[in-house]
Amino acid sequence: MQTENINTKLYSTLPTTCQEKWALMRAKQITDFKWKPVREIPTYCKVDNTVGNTVLPENKEITGFLYSGLEWTDKFLAENVSFETFISCIANPDSTLYQPGYGKFNTPNYGIVCNGLVRYALGINKRYPTAKWLTVPGITLVAKHGEYTADDIRLLDIPWAFGEGRNHVELVTDLIKDENGKVVKIELSGAVRPHCKRRTFTVEEYFEQFKLFSLTRYDLSLVPPLDEQSYKLVLETPVNYTRPKIAVDNGNKSNYLVGDITLISACVDGEDTIKVYKDGELLESTKIYGIAKLPRKFERGYYKVELENNSDVVEFCVNKANISHVVNGDEITITANPCDANSEFHYADFRYAGSKDYQLKGSRASSMESVIELTEEEKTSGIITRKFSSDAENFKVYFKNKYGVWVHPMTQIK
Repeated sequence: MQTENINTKLYSTLPTTCQEKWALMRAKQITDFKWKPVREIPTYCKVDNTVGNTVLPENKEITGFLYSGLEWTDKFLAENVSFETFISCIANPDSTLYQPGYGKFNTPNYGIVCNGLVRYALGINKRYPTAKWLTVPGITLVAKHGEYTADDIRLLDIPWAFGEGRNHVELVTDLIKDENGKVVKIELSGAVRPHCKRRTFTVEEYFEQFKLFSLTRYDLSLVPPLDEQSYKLVLETPVNYTRPKIAVDNGNKSNYLVGDITLISACVDGEDTIKVYKDGELLESTKIYGIAKLPRKFERGYYKVELENNSDVVEFCVNKANISHVVNGDEITITANPCDANSEFHYADFRYAGSKDYQLKGSRASSMESVIELTEEEKTSGIITRKFSSDAENFKVYFKNKYGVWVHPMTQIK
């Protein structure tokens, strides 16, 4: 390993454009967020939930948002679930965040996957599988693994590997150089178990640990401006929280599907009344005393829950789309109606044969084949026609409303 001269001055690589600055700040949101779980969070299990169980302990400070692969629930942070919604879950011990994980790896119910961190930092607002990384608009392959040096790496480049036992991407968020401009350290920001983090490697360490990673690059002119409000919310949120007086298990400003159970939780001093409003009209009133839990199944609509004697309010939406499709040879026509004037057709994707419904526990359900990009006309009409491969068996339709992205359950093509 290289021995560093303690007298050598080292210099970080600073952004030279607004786009670079925005991307680095978004990456910092993911890796530098500080928080404390109010209950233990199961994070990973190697074999059948019996071997290698790990948890994030209660009341221990954590830096970085959770890592989790969530095809079962579609609760991806900064994608289907906003930072505001996730943060509202932390102080609620009844929230979905603290419920048992999904699948054979017992993964958390909220989180970010590796390419989710990179896509968020760069402002890519559609989900692409790591296997199809080179199909992401704006991404190019700079060099295959073993065919580049540290001098070829630029700020915000993306080391990428798929195959040979690796399926991962990370983002270069600093190139640390000596006085002669030689790269001596490489900082990567990545979503790795159990939470996202920034890690610094010497050049030798980088090429040892990432020897199977090719180098890819994004067209940084496509990076959108930073949401200053979101940035401040994440990095200025106090680590310690007060339990909310009123909450729902998926968090404030969250999306549910018709058929889901919404758990309303209250924690008050003495007596109070929980009031539930649907689309602005009072739906029900329930008197409570102290701590209360109200499981409910709601019909489609926008809901607000409040306490009569307290100013705290929680909002959420319950969704149900009408999806139909017609197959004609190797073409499919999909009609997607969100049944909600405030939701729009966002995009869709095809899934490989063998994918299971994303809600089934124990199913990986992550075999995305391709993303279906939409024209503005298609978003408005809700009708698309595309060719699809013989390997595609299912598709998902994504909608977007004021609370973020919500997903219709996977639909079988044939």
